[in-house]
Amino acid sequence: MWGVVFPVLLLLLGCGAVLLLAAAPTLLSILPEGIRTRVENINFTQHSVQERGYFYADALRIFREHWLVGTGGGGWASLYPSYQSYGYSSRQAHNFVLQTLIDVGLIGALAIFGFIAWIFAAYVRQHIRTVRASGMESGQAGPQGRLLYAVTAVPLLLHSFMDFDMSYVFLSALFYLCLGGMAGALPQREPADRSAGIGSAVRWGYPAVLALLSLSMLFVSLSLKRGNSEAVRAIGLVTQPSPQLAPVMEALDSAVALQPSNADYVLIQIKLLDALYRQTQQETYLDEGAALLAALKEREPYAPEISEYEYGWARLKGQEDQALAVSREAIGRRPWAMPWYERAAELHYVLGERAGDQGDLREQDRHWDQVQMLSVTIEEKRRELELIPKSIAVPSFDPTPGLKLQQARVEYRRGNYAGAADLLRPVLPEDLKPAGSRELVRWYAAAAQKQGKEDAAWRDRLFAADGSERVKLERLLSKGMQGGPSFVQEAQDS
Repeated sequence: MWGVVFPVLLLLLGCGAVLLLAAAPTLLSILPEGIRTRVENINFTQHSVQERGYFYADALRIFREHWLVGTGGGGWASLYPSYQSYGYSSRQAHNFVLQTLIDVGLIGALAIFGFIAWIFAAYVRQHIRTVRASGMESGQAGPQGRLLYAVTAVPLLLHSFMDFDMSYVFLSALFYLCLGGMAGALPQREPADRSAGIGSAVRWGYPAVLALLSLSMLFVSLSLKRGNSEAVRAIGLVTQPSPQLAPVMEALDSAVALQPSNADYVLIQIKLLDALYRQTQQETYLDEGAALLAALKEREPYAPEISEYEYGWARLKGQEDQALAVSREAIGRRPWAMPWYERAAELHYVLGERAGDQGDLREQDRHWDQVQMLSVTIEEKRRELELIPKSIAVPSFDPTPGLKLQQARVEYRRGNYAGAADLLRPVLPEDLKPAGSRELVRWYAAAAQKQGKEDAAWRDRLFAADGSERVKLERLLSKGMQGGPSFVQEAQDS
């Protein structure tokens, strides 16, 4: 009995000592500096602990929508941008249980953790039985002789509940190796007659199944290795001074055939075809790339590269409506990605202006109101960030100068020149060499001049940066008010 009680007492004593040291600072001075620092850092309000709390809450949201069979391997890395509470970046959920639930669902998690629980329960039960039987015969293997396996497995499992230990192949293999060692300590039941019946089937069937599984895994591993080698060969061919398309695509096709589930190989093909289309303007390259992208989207709909290619190709073809649809879809899947808000705002302005030029003022106002709605959405999400503890380093979600430019363009075209100038004034750049910087200053100078408050300093800097800006500014000043007041102005007036 003492063999069972003694380890428990040691555990309680250790926990009590840590709590006592944490509560009594004077006792910490007697400890070495390294240990003293670790004890002082025991604090559940640390940013790392609080960050994990948000990871876990977001992981549970993913699990609730894919609770039965899960999302498949890598589900967290693909889906977390759609569910995250703020714009953090983490390809791991920092919790073995939650990541398993996301990957394989409730059914798979019950199988995995049921197996682990059975091994631990059987090992502990056998250990208690052995202790109560007053030890074991000399040289006999048993739970006490294999205690090292349990001592290694328990910390790994416990720490994996707050970190991603099991994502490391070495640690995961070590944990399951320890489970095997613990299972080896359990009593083995021999069949009554090993030469016939079920005993013979177990005797020969079990090793045969293991051998088949081992050969299957070896075959799969070799196929994956060959696929990786083909992809590396393709990249090597591309980097040559005068690469030929046919050998590169042949190597990539071979890599995809060996590992169809690897999206990276398909993305290399798409990237190559995209570069060839931009260089040659031959539609065949774009059509082939679009076909590959569509097939990839069916398997990996949340891959961020898909939206980038769809958006880029739509803009190249002048399909602003399609580009806007892609941007809106990307915002829904990555609500903390500010570049997509800026792209959507620009397209709404362009499409609204086009509709106004064609006399469809209702369609114009619909698009321009959406620019304002995007800014409202951003402000709502910024208010959500105010609820995040200050100890967490939350990435900024401030509107970009490009987004403010689109808002200012709408206000300017609707006659709200003061509102346009107020939006642009805080984001005016010092470096006017980039064309985008000059566009900000041009619209600001036009808005100021429309109010009769010409800002000569910025206007002169603009003209000095590029002589053609004088003509562009005059053209902008000639544009009159177009469309009705924004919904923001209407709300204020009412």
